[in-house]
Amino acid sequence: MCLRGKNALVTGGASGIGRSICLRLARDGADVAVFDLDLAGAEKVVEEITGLIRRAAALQVDVIDRDQVESALN
Repeated sequence: MCLRGKNALVTGGASGIGRSICLRLARDGADVAVFDLDLAGAEKVVEEITGLIRRAAALQVDVIDRDQVESALN
């Protein structure tokens, strides 16, 4: 699937299935925002994504907190 020019946001992206999804989206050409409570883990995933020559950002976000989500999206 070609996702060049697309942006993706993955919650729980620092590990497990979320990490795998982030990396797959990046391999398919998307730039990825990695949301997770574990900022250090999200930053490691961002390093992997940038190694694939894609843009990425790690954000510490508790997705059950509406204010945090809105703040992260702005």
